[in-house]
Amino acid sequence: VAGKGLAVKSALDIADDLLNDRVVTLMPGYQHTCGELWLICPSRQSITPAVRLLRDACREKARTIISQLIDKGVLEHSVLDD
Repeated sequence: VAGKGLAVKSALDIADDLLNDRVVTLMPGYQHTCGELWLICPSRQSITPAVRLLRDACREKARTIISQLIDKGVLEHSVLDD
């Protein structure tokens, strides 16, 4: 946004900008509702070992980014609670 406005975005979508201080949180005490990420396949037969590997890689990458955002104070630790 570069000083030109406001946006409501997923922290995962803008994690790089948050971690590198290119955007800031206006209301640091406010935590909006967490959403879910879904990997959708047309049928159970589509869930191959390769798709499982992709799912696991996406899950690990998301957890890594979320942990970095927690360490920086952008997110609260409770976002990792299942």
